[in-house]
Order: sequence, then structure tokens, then C-alpha cells
Amino acid sequence: MIGGGNIKKLLFLIFIVAILFLAGCNQDKYSNDESAAIVNNKEITVGEIKSLHSIEDGNLKLIVRNYVKEEIMVQEAMKRQIDISDKVDEALEGYIFPAEPPKGKENPILNFYKKQADKLDMSPEDYAEFYIEKTTKRREYTKKYIENELGTPNQLDDAEYQNKLNELYDNLLIKYKDNVEIYIK
Repeated sequence: MIGGGNIKKLLFLIFIVAILFLAGCNQDKYSNDESAAIVNNKEITVGEIKSLHSIEDGNLKLIVRNYVKEEIMVQEAMKRQIDISDKVDEALEGYIFPAEPPKGKENPILNFYKKQADKLDMSPEDYAEFYIEKTTKRREYTKKYIENELGTPNQLDDAEYQNKLNELYDNLLIKYKDNVEIYIK
């Protein structure tokens, strides 16, 4: 016969295991091939987003929203034929894969590359190159688009620039409201 204290411990243990199981299931709620969003007829898959972001803390919805905002600016920059090729080449040429840290030390960047590479069945070195190229392209298109619209940040004071940036985001979302569909809500 199980005593009252042991039943409570057992129930507590079952509760914890169930919570962990449900939390784990939630992370894989969406398959990599599933559409996270569509921006101007361009499908953005869950896998595309997961390939660039670690989604282990349940923040997929927020990351999708931010990715959509960024995608709108990337597309706007591409429409304007903004050239960023030199920036991408510089980033790839200047990149050095991080070395293994000394025993007992952590290297979060290297850990991220290894974890993401494992998910994508790539070597960490190949993933690092993929990641640097993709994120540099997105960052540079976004940066150039914003600079073309607002100028560089030092041309305005920080608060004024941030207000103008928020206004730019809002206007883009209004402009594209009929051309954006977010499926991860």
C-alpha cells in the first residue's frame, strides 16, 4: 500500500512529466514544411524561420511576426534594386569559425551553430556559412532600406529616429495588409 505522502510525490512527479511532455510537444507543433506566413505571394515556412532562429523557448509567434516585418523591408529593398553583394562578400570573407573553448568554458555562438547544424543535418562549419550569408543579406537589405527612407541614425536624435522607424514599420504593415497572411498566431 502506498502512503499518502508517497501518493502526493507520485502525482507531483506525473504532473511534472506531463508538463514537460506537453512543453516538448508544443515545440514541434508545426512541421518545417508548414507555412508560417505569406508576404507578397512569397511563402515563408516554419523551417526557414527555424533555420535562422533557435525556437526552443516557445517564441515562434513573435519571431514569425518580426520575420514578416523584416521580409517586407527586404522585398522593398529588392524592388528598389539595392545592392548589398559587397557586404555579404565581406561578411563571408572576414568570417572565422569559432574555436572550441577551453574545457569548462562555453561559447554560445559555437553552441548555437552546432545545435542548428544538427537540426538541419549539416556540419557546424557549413551551417555557420549558411547562417552568416542569410542573416547578412536580410540585415543589409533591411538596413539599406531604412537608411534610404530615414537616413542614418546619427542624423536624427535617438527618440526621433525610433519614432520615425516605428512609423515606417506601421506604414509598411498598412501598405501590405492585404498581401500578408500570418498563419502562426
